[in-house]
Parts: sequence; C-alpha cells; structure tokens
Amino acid sequence: MGKYEKKLKEMVFRLGYFTRNWRQIVHLALATEHFGVNNRTYSPDFSLFGKRGPGKFLGIPERIRMMRARAFMGFIPLKDAVRLFPGYAARHGYLKGEENSGD
Repeated sequence: MGKYEKKLKEMVFRLGYFTRNWRQIVHLALATEHFGVNNRTYSPDFSLFGKRGPGKFLGIPERIRMMRARAFMGFIPLKDAVRLFPGYAARHGYLKGEENSGD
C-alpha cells in the first residue's frame, strides 16, 4: 500500500468516525447538558459533563484534550483510538515500533 493511499484511508476512517459520532463529540467538547448525551440528539437526563457559565467556553481546549485521553482509557475500542490519534498513541507507548504519523 502506498504512502498516500494509507493516509487517504486513515482520513476516510476519521471522517467516517466523526460523521457517526458528531453529537457525542460536540457534547463533550462544548459541555452540553442534553444534546449529544449517549450520541442522541436530546436526552431528558442531565449530563455529568454538562457545564454552565463562563467555564463552558473557557474549558473547550482542556475538554478536547480529555476526549483524546479518554479514548485510550477504554471509552472507545483501543484499535479505533490508535487510528484516530496515532501521535498520542506513539508518545504513550501504544504503537510499539511503529512510526509516529502525527495527530
């Protein structure tokens, strides 16, 4: 498999993952209270990750970093986490002997 073909395949995987889970990603990044909980458009239950006030927007970069870390804590299959974040996987020993291809 060529270098560009592999990169294209990984990009398609990432885009597909995002399109299937965009509600959950938005929920965790923006700390919504009802939208995106369990990857649903609306949940009647309040989310543990939901926030109100100025911390809702100031904490976006930290919540995005935590989404990446949670991916490797078992929130998603490890195989998918490694494909989504190969740079993080390489830095933390999940890619033993493989090249770091960046995040």
